[in-house]
Amino acid sequence: CPQAPKTIKSPDGKEVQLPGSDALVPPGKLIKAFENAVKQIRTVEQSGAADRTAAVGLVESCRQVAVEARLAIGEGYGIDSEELKEFELGLQPVFRPESADSEYIQGL
Repeated sequence: CPQAPKTIKSPDGKEVQLPGSDALVPPGKLIKAFENAVKQIRTVEQSGAADRTAAVGLVESCRQVAVEARLAIGEGYGIDSEELKEFELGLQPVFRPESADSEYIQGL
């Protein structure tokens, strides 16, 4: 998430200016990463190389990382930001597919 410039005090009392920074991974790219990860997990499951329990556990791990990312995006961009709204909407079909035919259930 982007960070604003800030000033900190060193132990000897000097003020040090730290520059701001851009987000390391923009929310849109993070959505794509979650989409790809879940599709790949489901593809491996459908091929028989992983059982359902393993696939469910991996998807749940991805979902937990997405929850943490949502918190960070809310802190960095603001809870009313478009970035957060887009992140939430972008992940809805990944973790809550509307049908059993979804690529996020069936894989690639």
